[in-house]
Amino acid sequence: MKILLTFFVFFSSSVVADDISDFQIEGMSIGDSLLDYFSEEEINSGIANYPYKDNTFTEVEIYQHLSFKIYENMQFAIKTNDKNYIIYKLVGFNFFRSNSFQCFKKVDTVSEELSLIFKDAEKQIFEENHEIDPTGESKTKSVNYWFDSGDLINVECYDWSVAITKKNNWIDNFAVNIMTEEYIDWLNNLAY
Repeated sequence: MKILLTFFVFFSSSVVADDISDFQIEGMSIGDSLLDYFSEEEINSGIANYPYKDNTFTEVEIYQHLSFKIYENMQFAIKTNDKNYIIYKLVGFNFFRSNSFQCFKKVDTVSEELSLIFKDAEKQIFEENHEIDPTGESKTKSVNYWFDSGDLINVECYDWSVAITKKNNWIDNFAVNIMTEEYIDWLNNLAY
C-alpha cells in the first residue's frame, strides 16, 4: 500500500509502515524510475554537479514542475549511468523566504503525523546551530526516522543567517527526505 507523504494530511494511527518504498512524495517512491514522471531531457537538465569524490550516485534537481502539487521542488539520487533512472533518494522541499518560525513549525507538524505511522522506527530529534556557520546564527531542526533496514526518512528545516544567505545565496527551506541505506552508506563513506 502506497501512502502519500504531505504536510497537509493527517494519517490514521492505525496506519503503520515498515518499508520506505510504501511512501510517496508527489506520487513518487523509492525504487521507481524517474522516467515514469519526467522526460530524459528534463532529468538530464536537472543534474546537479556537486563536488563528490565518488560518482556512484548522481543528484537530480527539478524545480517548480507543473506536476508538483505540494512541494515547489524535488531532488533525487540515481545511480550514475543507470539507464532506468531508479530513485534511491527522494526529497520534496519548499523555500521559506521570510518566516523561519513557520518552517520549524512544519517540522513539528509533519513529524507528529509521521510518528503515528513509523511506530517501530527509531526517532531522533535535533535542534542545533548549523556547523557550516561559525557565528552560530544558522539553525537547523531535524527529525529522523531510522528503519531496521538502515533506510531513513527525515524531516528538516534550515534557517540560514543573513550573512550565510548573502554569501551563498541560500534560502531557508523545509524538506522531507526519503533515503535508502545504500545511498546513506555512500554519502557517509564515499561521497566526501
